[in-house]
Amino acid sequence: PHSALAMVTCSSALSAVTGLLSLSAILFFFGGHHGFPFKPSPEKVSVEVVVAHYKEDLAWIPETKALHPEVNFTVYSKGPETPEGAIRLKNVGRESHTFLYHIVENYDNLADWTVFTQGAKPTWGFRALDSQSGHMCSGVSFDDYIEPFRNGKDFMEIFTVTLRLPEVFHSDRLDMIFFDPKANGTSCPADGEKGWGSWWFDAGHPVHWMQDAQPNAPGPIEFYNQYIASNGTYTKMSLAYANGGRFAASKERLHAHPKEFYQRIIEQLEWNVSPIQGYYMEAMWYDLFHPEDLQAENGAICSALEVPTSAMSHRDMVAEARKRVKDLKLLSTGYITGAVTKYE
Repeated sequence: PHSALAMVTCSSALSAVTGLLSLSAILFFFGGHHGFPFKPSPEKVSVEVVVAHYKEDLAWIPETKALHPEVNFTVYSKGPETPEGAIRLKNVGRESHTFLYHIVENYDNLADWTVFTQGAKPTWGFRALDSQSGHMCSGVSFDDYIEPFRNGKDFMEIFTVTLRLPEVFHSDRLDMIFFDPKANGTSCPADGEKGWGSWWFDAGHPVHWMQDAQPNAPGPIEFYNQYIASNGTYTKMSLAYANGGRFAASKERLHAHPKEFYQRIIEQLEWNVSPIQGYYMEAMWYDLFHPEDLQAENGAICSALEVPTSAMSHRDMVAEARKRVKDLKLLSTGYITGAVTKYE
C-alpha cells in the first residue's frame, strides 16, 4: 500500500518525457505524497495563505505577516461583518466552499504554494463547537505550513483523525488529544498505531446525525465515489485527515483536476449554510488532490489501530487514552484538551 510511483528507467524515454513536461509537471506526476527531491529556491517561490473567516479574531494575521512579509494573505469572509480587506462570499458551504472557490477563481494564477486554513488563530488543540479552536497538533507550528515544499513534499497535511466508513467510527491522534511539548510534528504519529486513541462512535457527530437531517444529500461513501474518486465503486474505507481541514499544497498538486472537477463539488456545497458535504470534505482533502493514491484504494495514510466491530463512546475513549498515556508514558505530559466535550 502507498508504494512510490514507478520512475521511468529508460534514458531515451526519460529524455522524451522531459522534452514534453515542465519541471513542475515532473514534480507532480513523480512526486506523489512521498515527495520529490526538488525544492525551488525560496526567493522564487510565491506563497499565499487563504483564510476562511466567519467571526474569528484575525489579529494573528498581521502578527504572522510581520514575520513573513513575503507571504500574501487572502481572507474570504462569510460572517455578519466583513473585515477590512477581506473578500465577501455568500455564507454557504463552510470552509470547504471557500477553499474550492479560491482554487477555481484563481486556477490559472495560483501561488506556487498555498496554505488553506480556517480563521481561528492556529494554536494547539480542538474543542467541539468552538470556532476559536486552533486545530493544531502538538509539535507543529503555522510556520511549518508556510514553508514551501517542506521536506521536499508538494503537499502538507498533519493527519490527526481517521474516519472509518460506513461505520462512522473515529480514531483521534493522541498528541492532538493531549499536548506533548516534545512532539516533532510528523504527518502521522511517530509511534505508528500506538499514537492513536481507540475507535469511538458518537451519534451526535455531524457526519452521522446530519445524514438524517439532510436526507437529500448523498451519504459519505456515495459522495466520495461520485466527487472524489471519479465514479468509484468503493464500499468501505479509512480516511486519515486533519481536524479543521488545514493543509498546504503546490500549484501543481492543486492542478490534479481541471476547474470543472472542483466546480462540481462546489455545486454540492452551495445549497446550504452548513451542508453535510462540507464535513465530508474535511476528511477527503488528501484524496481529492491525490487521485493516484486514494486511501479508499490503498488504505489510510497513517497506520491505525485495527477497526473493531463496535466502538466505544468518545468520553470513554478519552478516559482510556488518558490511562494508556499515563501507564505507558507515551507522551511527556497528560494535559487534556477540551475534546472531551461531546458534540451536542
